[in-house]
Amino acid sequence: MENKSCRQCSISFMPIYPWQVYCGKECSTKCLYLRRKLSGRRNDILKKFGINSAEYQKQLEMQGGGCAICGKQETTLGKKYLAVDHHHATGKVRGLLCGSCNKGLGHFQDNPALLSEAVLYLLQHPNNIDNTIIKERLRNRT
Repeated sequence: MENKSCRQCSISFMPIYPWQVYCGKECSTKCLYLRRKLSGRRNDILKKFGINSAEYQKQLEMQGGGCAICGKQETTLGKKYLAVDHHHATGKVRGLLCGSCNKGLGHFQDNPALLSEAVLYLLQHPNNIDNTIIKERLRNRT
């Protein structure tokens, strides 16, 4: 048998069995724990919103692999998944958001009028942000 690269730590090792993919018990246990923890959490979330992994992946692809609002890529987040954003009255999934954008919408109570007022407020204070970027993004969305 030839050497393999451990799936967990990437070191080269000589496997005892052809199906062996980890260099030892520590890597195997760690990887299994993390996989179960992440997949369990993600599956719980997806079940809660009535979508499966394939639907999540399809939505993620439609959004270009990132948050529907800011575009932050799923892989750049501390977590390995985006939040499933949903309409609180109907439960219908709207998209996938990073934690910051999801919480931001929640703080504005999913109220477009309130969010519009916040945008106007920010535009009135040009020292805080680059207004040209905001205006361009607003033009492109309409």
